[in-house]
Amino acid sequence: MIKKYSFALGVYSLVFFLVAFVIMKLTNDGFGVVISSLIIANSSAVFLVSIVMSYRYGIDFIHTIMMAVLYVVSVYVVFNNSALDYLYFYIVIDFIGLGVGRLLRKVIK
Repeated sequence: MIKKYSFALGVYSLVFFLVAFVIMKLTNDGFGVVISSLIIANSSAVFLVSIVMSYRYGIDFIHTIMMAVLYVVSVYVVFNNSALDYLYFYIVIDFIGLGVGRLLRKVIK
């Protein structure tokens, strides 16, 4: 079971913690640039990982719960409480990715 989620766990940990930390430390152009960069990076990662997980294993909501928990932890470690509002946005993107992956699984297999 751990092997099944290791890809998602690795990508989410990398994007939510490492990429977020690097973007926040290297960007001096303003808070808007930081937030928009993080929204694009996190959204892309959530969407692509959801497609891959749904294509490989079918629709599985444990992956969604894992993404939500890792994001909440990253909010308190890297960001501040105001970033918690984006969780709903990422859950919607996750469900869309699950649907696209399920559709690809039906069409390709």
